[in-house]
Amino acid sequence: VLSVALEGAERNLVVVVGEDIDPVTITEKLRKKAGQTELVKVEGIVSVGEETDDDGDDQHQWPAVRNGYPNYIAPVQICEGDHPTTGCSIM
Repeated sequence: VLSVALEGAERNLVVVVGEDIDPVTITEKLRKKAGQTELVKVEGIVSVGEETDDDGDDQHQWPAVRNGYPNYIAPVQICEGDHPTTGCSIM
């Protein structure tokens, strides 16, 4: 964590700046200490001198999606045997 600051009109927003910060862990720790806590926004900060990977084109790469197996119910098969009964159960 590089810095922690209170912001907002009522100074009710905590701004945490740093690398490899887990927002869920920070929210859980604040809830234990301060009670009601809400995570409002998580964003990355790019420095002015830092070079970005933007080539100027507005093409977006869609993420790969795995649909899996289709949801369907297997058909039920009913087999009935029509055997005539003779009166003799031994044979």
